[in-house]
Amino acid sequence: MSALLRVAGLRKRFGGLVATDDVSFEVSAGEIVGLIGPNGAGKTTLFNQLAGLIRPDAGRIEVGGVDLTGMAPHRVCGQGVVKTFQNVASFADMTVLENATVGGLARAGLDEARARGLRALQRVGLAGREHVLAADLSLPEKARLEIARALATGPRLMLLDEAMATLTHHEQREVVDLVRALRDEGITFLVIEHHMKTIMSMCERVLVLNFGRLIAQGTPAQVSRDPAVISAYLGSSVPEADHA
Repeated sequence: MSALLRVAGLRKRFGGLVATDDVSFEVSAGEIVGLIGPNGAGKTTLFNQLAGLIRPDAGRIEVGGVDLTGMAPHRVCGQGVVKTFQNVASFADMTVLENATVGGLARAGLDEARARGLRALQRVGLAGREHVLAADLSLPEKARLEIARALATGPRLMLLDEAMATLTHHEQREVVDLVRALRDEGITFLVIEHHMKTIMSMCERVLVLNFGRLIAQGTPAQVSRDPAVISAYLGSSVPEADHA
């Protein structure tokens, strides 16, 4: 598989805090790659740099051979990179379809955006809920709406930032199945998730950040046995993949 995402020497400092420190890695087209690390490790800051929400101080971000470093968020989205948000950010007083249509507007006119929104809602299992207010959705439905809105942009790389944080184990498994199906349809995923068994079971590879530095990367089995990773998690062994 060829590399879709290339990150080289990415650095970002906020005053005395180094949020990302010379981070380099690649993600191949068609992969589901996990990004883990303790709280404050720099995971969301890294995602925000990839999505254009934060400009890096140094380094380079390429997607499909195009340099996205420092590019505005709407232009990054135009290159097929979209990020979901850790705190579900739906427009509560808008309908489910209107929320999904907002995603489509990033790369299309109103009629096509609405069509994209409808297709995305059907794809994530929200068909029939189009005219419900987003505020009235259950937590699992709000998680699916967040993915649908991202999907309506027509992404080739989706950055999922703790999309399953509020879900039960069964609901997490449903989202994992959805992500795998979307990957099979051509979308590449980079995923932040604090449920370790879930991320270890869904990802082919895992990246580990600690204090802004990439301290390990490899298969879930390799990462779960890495001494540096175990130390970063305060001496607790990282759960290995659970494929049940």
